[in-house]
Amino acid sequence: MKKIELYKSSLELLGKFIRNRSFNKLTIVFPKDSDLSLSKASERLSELIDECILRNIDVVVENIPYCFLVGYKRYIKEVKNDEKVKPKKCKECKYYEKCSGLWKSYIEKYGEGEISPITGKYLITDNERCMIEILLKVGKATTKQILELKNSPEFKDICAHCVESDDVMLTGKKLMEKGVVLRSFGPEGYIWSLNKEHFLVKKVQSWIG
Repeated sequence: MKKIELYKSSLELLGKFIRNRSFNKLTIVFPKDSDLSLSKASERLSELIDECILRNIDVVVENIPYCFLVGYKRYIKEVKNDEKVKPKKCKECKYYEKCSGLWKSYIEKYGEGEISPITGKYLITDNERCMIEILLKVGKATTKQILELKNSPEFKDICAHCVESDDVMLTGKKLMEKGVVLRSFGPEGYIWSLNKEHFLVKKVQSWIG
């Protein structure tokens, strides 16, 4: 069994390490002195977990809360420690009791902004992410313009299944309920724009750089 601690240097090499494996079990640990932000590390980490699965490597991740690896809960091992904390907003999460929290030193360094308690309020679908990315690029757009962009080469790999304006309207309605988008009415129908201060918008913005 191999155990790897996550730092910027080790994250870059981990993919090569997995591909050239000579082991059947891997434990990936997020140490309290890591120089990585979890929001950046988790994107790459999900890809690495997928690669382990494909190569029949039993992989376990320690010290990373569920909300940073949504869909990978079965690979997370909770390790309790007196130096970990759970901020107040974590109480909204359905895994509050099971989660062991984050390193206190990490919260002191990065704050609580990255934490997204697992509830419908904090998650976004592929279609919602696509709409947010489009509006981040163009600022404002009509329903027709968003549908055209969703089907363009730039965004078609993100969008799940929007084929008509009703699909865009449904996505927009869900984002309005979460406070992510704003809607007004113009000569060509509804005009959509972003609440750029919303944490989900900022999260998507961090994903696309």
